[in-house]
Amino acid sequence: MVIEKRVFISFLTDYYFQKANVEKKGNIVNECQNYLEELYLNTPVLKHFSLSDNISYLKQIGEEDYIISMIKKLCNG
Repeated sequence: MVIEKRVFISFLTDYYFQKANVEKKGNIVNECQNYLEELYLNTPVLKHFSLSDNISYLKQIGEEDYIISMIKKLCNG
């Protein structure tokens, strides 16, 4: 099973905005989606994980903390 890029990006964007506990705003959503697209394209294994496994994997490699802090920083900056 391969997860489509749009599904990966859409799901994780919603997930990380919820985790950051901030409102989704256009330019910040775009920044987050661009970053997630780069991760998806540059980390081939993500295409073959389930969405929940992707969350676990990104947490293990420290990306979750980075994405959440990026969202919060963009919201406050």
